[in-house]
Amino acid sequence: MIELRRSDPQDDLISQIVYAEVNGEKLTLNQIVEFCILLLIAGNETTTNLLGNFVRLLTERNELQPAICGNAERLNTMIEETPRFYSPVQAVLRFVKQDTEFQGCHLKKDDVLVLWLASANHPSGVRRLTCPDSELFLFRTPSATDRIRPRERIVKKL
Repeated sequence: MIELRRSDPQDDLISQIVYAEVNGEKLTLNQIVEFCILLLIAGNETTTNLLGNFVRLLTERNELQPAICGNAERLNTMIEETPRFYSPVQAVLRFVKQDTEFQGCHLKKDDVLVLWLASANHPSGVRRLTCPDSELFLFRTPSATDRIRPRERIVKKL
């Protein structure tokens, strides 16, 4: 596939990876292959987890089933909203780039941080004070802006 995209680029992700540059240098064949393997594994894991969490949400919240039955727009919205309830990735590791302080904790360069994505939309205290509807299911499609900053929401109860 990589050689095919080198000789005949398409409007697809593999072509973009084949022609990508980092600091002005093209990726090596080995780097391209490794990146494609990573995408395959990551895409499979997150998609599988999203679908499993979607079914979990339907079984835990029976009132949602009739709301999506025969309604493709609501089904798509529910798929978009599912990660807000159950993240397909539970946690990620990050390394501190430089000595810093965060909420009274001194972090040293190269310290390891575990970011718990699964709790991002359900922290105690703060979220419930600023967004008391965080456990309600929203049948609307979030905009791109909604995905990058906290949103004020219009809640429609079923």
